[in-house]
Amino acid sequence: MIQLEDTEQNLTLQEISDFEIEFNLKFPESYKSHILKYNGGYPIDELYFKGYPIDEFISIKYGDYHMSERLKNLKGFFNNNVCIPIATSNGGVIYIDTEKVYVKYSDGQIDFLANSFKDFLNGIKDEAYDF
Repeated sequence: MIQLEDTEQNLTLQEISDFEIEFNLKFPESYKSHILKYNGGYPIDELYFKGYPIDEFISIKYGDYHMSERLKNLKGFFNNNVCIPIATSNGGVIYIDTEKVYVKYSDGQIDFLANSFKDFLNGIKDEAYDF
């Protein structure tokens, strides 16, 4: 089970909807449920997805370096505008592209992680190679 600390202020459905409109994004429903519970935060215990460490989940709004700031700073990092940065892993950015989840590193390497955010959440473990 995911437990996060240092999460940001809780979001409302209206704030999520406003964010989607402002950035022309559409969050998967499973991701909306997650960010209503956890608006960003750091794992209390080490968490991994198929050996990839989860360093933090990115907050949508509030905090020092939330998603809108990251979207501005990552402009050009992604190949299209539908990529949603949701977390970080070992220097890479974990993101949703349409429904699928990937991690991309600054050197351009992209690794496929999961077919959906729901699959990503369900695959998170507390051991690096417990998958």
